[in-house]
Amino acid sequence: MRRVSLIVVAAVLMASAGWAQNGAGKISIYANTGMTLPVYPGGLTDYWNSGLNFGGGVGYDMSKYVAIQGYFNYNTFGFKEDYFFEKYGIENYSPSSDGGGVKVITAVINVKASFIGRGNKVIPYFIGGLGFLRESPDDLTYSYTIGNSNFSYTSSAGDPKSTLGSVIGFGVDVMVMENAGVFAEIAGGVGAVELKIGLSGADDGVLAYAPFKIGAFFQLP
Repeated sequence: MRRVSLIVVAAVLMASAGWAQNGAGKISIYANTGMTLPVYPGGLTDYWNSGLNFGGGVGYDMSKYVAIQGYFNYNTFGFKEDYFFEKYGIENYSPSSDGGGVKVITAVINVKASFIGRGNKVIPYFIGGLGFLRESPDDLTYSYTIGNSNFSYTSSAGDPKSTLGSVIGFGVDVMVMENAGVFAEIAGGVGAVELKIGLSGADDGVLAYAPFKIGAFFQLP
């Protein structure tokens, strides 16, 4: 999956070199929110829900067809306590939990390329990028009661992990004013980090997720 991501990003970069011509120079400011879906490994989709994302960035138009972005995004995944309780057989013992979520923070350099140049009202595009990814899990505290006995445990999530991350996706810009518009984008994010799965300590070497973004942008004069 990481190899495929790098190949696609490289293809976007090479294609952009041929498009960098007229129309360069505009700077755009972006802001977004949205929902992020857990994709891989299976434990991520089992133990964590889809969550919110928000972020922002700055773009520079190399031409009418290609822009470079510096982009920050913050993604969250909520803990599926019902699945966890059933998995460990405590669903019938008044269980409760606190914590257990996962945060994924990215700071990437993107190439955004379109076959339809700036100056049109609706502009579909492809996007790909590389940069920094930080996965930060929260400790999980859970408790349950059997008869008159109360049990409480804390499962340590370990330290945050940082690695190289990649992003691949597509979206559409819609101009609502001469220098401002809105956008919708869906992408796949991949990072080479080990994520603790449940209480077994099992890890997987790849984290994959899919943020869906809606946002707005403003082009500086």
